Amino acid sequence: MFYKDLGYEYIQQGLDKNAMGAKITYSFYDVPIWHIDIIEDNYFTTMLNKQIDNETYALSFDYSSEILLQILQSLPTTQQQQILSDIEEAKRGTRKVEFENPIIIKSIQAQVGTIYQNANEIYAPFIVKNIDMSN
Repeated sequence: MFYKDLGYEYIQQGLDKNAMGAKITYSFYDVPIWHIDIIEDNYFTTMLNKQIDNETYALSFDYSSEILLQILQSLPTTQQQQILSDIEEAKRGTRKVEFENPIIIKSIQAQVGTIYQNANEIYAPFIVKNIDMSN
């Protein structure tokens, strides 16, 4: 089932930019990361569904390898190494790494990115600018 994309909805409603035309930075809290998809060798995305005012939206966060390393730094070293190894293996195959238990990001600051369209959907990912992993 495909849900409306939150980033695309924000663009459609004019909520991606302020009155001066500058991109708005949104904050998201306690974000569970159940998987990491590889977009390019050093660029990743994570998708989830979010309930807002009794409606479910699809939401994707795109981020760089620098943000990925910040996420992983909150984990024990052996788990960090395993995930990095899994990502390298996934680059040659499924392009996805899934987790048995989610990694929780305390807060994400992100801006709505570019609109994309494929055969199944139209969406605009949130581009992660900063994260906070503290508890």
